[in-house]
Amino acid sequence: MVWRSSSRKRGAALLQAIVLRQTVCLRQLAEGKHSEEIRFGRFLNNGAVRVEEIIDGWSDQTQSAVAGRHVLALQDTSEIKFATTPDNRRDLGKIKKGNCFGLLLHPMLALDADTGSCLGLVGGKVWTRGTDELTPHAERPLNEKESRRWVETAEAAKPLLLRAARVTAIADREGDFFIMWARLPDQRFDLLSRVMHDHALIGGSKLRDTVETVRFCDTQTIELRERADHPARQATLCLRFGQATIRRPQNLREEGLPDGVTLSWVEVVEPDAPEGVEPLHWLLLTTHALSSATDAWQIIAWYKQRWMIE
Repeated sequence: MVWRSSSRKRGAALLQAIVLRQTVCLRQLAEGKHSEEIRFGRFLNNGAVRVEEIIDGWSDQTQSAVAGRHVLALQDTSEIKFATTPDNRRDLGKIKKGNCFGLLLHPMLALDADTGSCLGLVGGKVWTRGTDELTPHAERPLNEKESRRWVETAEAAKPLLLRAARVTAIADREGDFFIMWARLPDQRFDLLSRVMHDHALIGGSKLRDTVETVRFCDTQTIELRERADHPARQATLCLRFGQATIRRPQNLREEGLPDGVTLSWVEVVEPDAPEGVEPLHWLLLTTHALSSATDAWQIIAWYKQRWMIE
């Protein structure tokens, strides 16, 4: 138990050094201190140090930091590329397209919903891809798909965020699938995601067709933060919102899920984007109940925070 506590502290110190110094070179992380470089090296080379325990250590301080707050729990996936040779792939897997090898990192980051301040990491997944041919995606159960990371990371976060007053888990389009909506929400754990699929609805229509029947009800100018290849700017958006019950996909293999899930949707469209700039267009789904345009703009404000994890 003492060794495990010491190991988690060493892992936390290593992660903090990587974040602050933006490098994975042990010599640079140790800032020239040979003894510190040796300690980091011994930690990484110790056979008893497992990836799962390192990830568990991410949340040690976060659990107390979230107490009493409404927490935005952001998820995203990064592909980390490493230099390899045909004779030495270093146990790394294929990523991206072409001859690229590396690993995939899927963390969850906690923010204060009111202030946007970072509260810490909550957990996540690290894995590599194999080279075996896979059964077509639609024919595999969730536990054989990479997309399980969205569900498993959120489920693992729930006990770590018990001291939070409320949690809104936010994902980009990859997190928009029925199992997420059906399995994860509860009285204090909400979901918010950008729409990827044009979901079939109970009653026979499609989500996007239903959205198109609703008139825009409000306009507002918002600030968009800087992102890679996207400078910070203002965007004047038209907003509409409503409610829909998405239908369980017919090919879904998982048992014990409902026939449908009722969600709120929010759409914002930028009718007059600057020349040469792709207009902003978000269609979002959420488990939060919406009764006014003010509620809908709050959903947009929370979703804007997703770029913090990028």
